[in-house]
Amino acid sequence: MFFVKQHTNQCGLHAIQNMFKSAAITRTDMHTACVKIEQQTGDPIANHESMGGDWSVSAIVTTLELHGYHVHRAVKSRQCRTWCGDSLETLLENKLFRGLILHQPANRHFTCIRPEQIDGKTYLYYVDSQLSGPIRIAAKLAEQR
Repeated sequence: MFFVKQHTNQCGLHAIQNMFKSAAITRTDMHTACVKIEQQTGDPIANHESMGGDWSVSAIVTTLELHGYHVHRAVKSRQCRTWCGDSLETLLENKLFRGLILHQPANRHFTCIRPEQIDGKTYLYYVDSQLSGPIRIAAKLAEQR
């Protein structure tokens, strides 16, 4: 099973790569997104990218959008983090669903949840680049994350 383990402070990039099961999106792509944010909003690159590779949520979203993906927020509020998107059971039926990027603001860390086809059945896997590999997770528990 595809897995990028974190060796540097680039968990945002690793979350994207682990969600897509590909290293096609790179650190350069992340920087390009930060430049675009600055050009469009005037918000300095330093607010979206550190020298060590720590990126903002806006940088993650912009990177995905620059690669042609549609990003939908799944939580209603940053304070109470109430799930407001389609249920994961519904999303798993959508052939375009690639997964979720999770942001943990308290420790400035990104992870992902992605679908995996195993023996014709679809399962969800929680993937944290700081752990030893993907972990199968139930849809209800995934929504709580």
